[in-house]
Amino acid sequence: MHVSSLDELVDFLHARLDEDAHDAHLFHELACPRSVAPDPSATCACPCPASLLAAVCVNAGILRRYEQRLERERQCGLVWQLELILVFAGLKAMALPYELHPAWRDGWYP
Repeated sequence: MHVSSLDELVDFLHARLDEDAHDAHLFHELACPRSVAPDPSATCACPCPASLLAAVCVNAGILRRYEQRLERERQCGLVWQLELILVFAGLKAMALPYELHPAWRDGWYP
């Protein structure tokens, strides 16, 4: 396992979460004023965009904690290889829903 592959996986996950947050605004109900005219000032009570954004926030928090663990290991000089292995396994599990994305790498399967 190379640290560069960890960095690539973290970047991949950040990009996917950004896409998910952007795409969440596309899932409005037919009667929603924002589905007719995508006016950001229009109020919306559709449950789907809020649910998708909440999932993105949770995943972003998990990713942030993994990044903190990686940074702590880098500051300590990579003294405990098991920590990196655990972080890599967790990141790969987070990335699995995106396996059909063109930027996916086969080495990221958990």
